[in-house]
Amino acid sequence: MLDNLELYHGKSFHFMLCRRVFIVVLALSAFVLTISCEHDGLFSHTEPEPVTTIPDINSDEVIVHLKISGGSTGIEHDLFILKNRTLEIYDNYPDNGSLNRILSQEEMDQLRLLFSDNNFFSIQNELDESTDSPALLYEITYKQDDLVHTIATNSSEASNRARAILDALLVYFNELRESLNILLETDKTEITTSRYLRMVMQVENNSDRDLELVYMQGQAFDYVVYQISDNQFTSLEPKDEIWRWSLNYNDELVEKKLSIPAHQMREFKEVVWNIQTDEKEQIRGMVAIVGELVSTPGGKSRAIQIKIN
Repeated sequence: MLDNLELYHGKSFHFMLCRRVFIVVLALSAFVLTISCEHDGLFSHTEPEPVTTIPDINSDEVIVHLKISGGSTGIEHDLFILKNRTLEIYDNYPDNGSLNRILSQEEMDQLRLLFSDNNFFSIQNELDESTDSPALLYEITYKQDDLVHTIATNSSEASNRARAILDALLVYFNELRESLNILLETDKTEITTSRYLRMVMQVENNSDRDLELVYMQGQAFDYVVYQISDNQFTSLEPKDEIWRWSLNYNDELVEKKLSIPAHQMREFKEVVWNIQTDEKEQIRGMVAIVGELVSTPGGKSRAIQIKIN
């Protein structure tokens, strides 16, 4: 079943494990599969840029963490499930964007039952480190009360119990990956303080059915600017945020819905930034701009770096 899994917009991919990666993170089970083809960035068609910080796996909010790593292109994907039922995935962090949605209570209960029925805490690591395997490495961490367990495996060495758990997690991973694409564009990558920067975000529905976005704020989108020290950065922290478009947009908080037809793209309102902080201060140096889809499902685009002279 897993050997025939199709990833990334309906294309079948096959990853070859070039090096054995084994990092024990916190607690869960694993399974590995063999997939085919070259891997493109998931959330944009442009060159990868760093984005915002992924969740801390040591956080009490994280219940499940699935890491997929290896392959000829150095794959690193992460799936997180949080206590508040948020499902988040990150594509080759910190290179690309993120996607998220809210699991139903029934989905959450089924996941917990899956770990329980397969006695996850008794599953041991299933990798023979003395041999190379032509497959990806999967690490699964699971937390229940004060118990934390992590296992790692690959497709050829996975037990039936590990396979069952990994199969279920990969379904969530693939469905969210294939549902939407978040793209951000700016009219410049270098600008002076006397000019303006234009930015626009697009959301593409890659699925075979209409995609409904549910959101609470005035618009389903937002733009955020972060100050960075140079061209090389690995994360964007809340403390580095200097401008957010939605702070200048007032609307009552009521639930709204936006439908995007299957295989169609929706372009949101173009926004103009005057190269000032929220406090109306002019800035110079390097900044990073991220487009946010503030809905469920939602997520963040890749960051675009802008030089301000």
